[in-house]
Amino acid sequence: MPALFLFFTENGRKGKHLEKREIHLLENQPLLMRLNMIGIGLFVGILVVGIWWGPDFSIGLLDVLLGLALLVALFLFHEVVHGVFFKLFSPRAKIQFGYAKGMLYAGAPGTCYSRIPFFVIAIMPFIVNSLLLVGFFLWGMNYWVVLFIFACHTSGCIGDFYYVYLLVKAPKGTKIEDTDYGIALYFK
Repeated sequence: MPALFLFFTENGRKGKHLEKREIHLLENQPLLMRLNMIGIGLFVGILVVGIWWGPDFSIGLLDVLLGLALLVALFLFHEVVHGVFFKLFSPRAKIQFGYAKGMLYAGAPGTCYSRIPFFVIAIMPFIVNSLLLVGFFLWGMNYWVVLFIFACHTSGCIGDFYYVYLLVKAPKGTKIEDTDYGIALYFK
């Protein structure tokens, strides 16, 4: 059940009474399991479509090694992109990077954002890394390596996609607080 939260504006004056909904992404095992199942389905679906439309399979050892290095780099870069946009929309935010429960993360605990900035923060790593992968493919990287990395990264974005889903469904005027455990939504 959502808690009632008395919202204070930045200058400390009383604002409106808002309901608070906490999303404990790292602690909610049933939610994590559902998101992981959706992520696996997304991974398999991307591979099936890519295999159907792709060229004849051909890959060398150098392609595999380069692909693995790029995969690790893109997952790290994904979190850096989150950090850049957290800071862009709240210059005073203290950005934290870490690893918990098998996931890398970037956050700005205690910082509040409106829906559109948080939407951008959540989706931008997917967009930036997808465009980078298109660029690597156009530059001549092996199709199968790019496909595999794209499938891994896209399925790894499932938590970000879940936040985007929540934001799309959230009422107008919703504020989002980044927290140590996930996010908190404040709404009328």
